[in-house]
Amino acid sequence: IALMGLAASFIAKLLQKHRWIAYVGLAVILYVAGEMIYRGALEIWPHLK
Repeated sequence: IALMGLAASFIAKLLQKHRWIAYVGLAVILYVAGEMIYRGALEIWPHLK
């Protein structure tokens, strides 16, 4: 638990210093979410007809 707190503190300081890292992370999350929505829609589309 202490190691997780230490890592979280380190990551928070890193994100404050280099804000672009947060935007890259957001872009990755949005890409993965969009990909999951698209592939899931393709999977269920035949069952909706």
